[in-house]
Amino acid sequence: MRLCAWAAMVVAGACKENPTASLAGAPSQVVVNPAAVKLAAGDSTNLSVKVLDQTGTPLQGSVQATSVDPTKATVGVAGDALPDPTHTTTVLRVHAIAVGTTYVRVTGLGLTDSAKVQVQ
Repeated sequence: MRLCAWAAMVVAGACKENPTASLAGAPSQVVVNPAAVKLAAGDSTNLSVKVLDQTGTPLQGSVQATSVDPTKATVGVAGDALPDPTHTTTVLRVHAIAVGTTYVRVTGLGLTDSAKVQVQ
């Protein structure tokens, strides 16, 4: 009898809803990777951007990127990046212009993150 009661509890527990299911889908954070880069003037590098929900699942959506100080570095979508078939990663190209520090600010689905760009 105890075995039957235990089995019933296990089956009932397995039927409970996923406690994180309600968190899925709502944008929670924008992640820019890497968060900081050092470049020589004239050099370029790529940054990847993802918008994540509260469970860490990447979401589809467009992002906008701006350089806080475009006299130090500029930013745009990397035209030579391989396409992301899931449409959950945006690749940005940062181009170093002049010695100094600036930030690339990225906004997507109402959320913002930034990456520090140090030009040497």
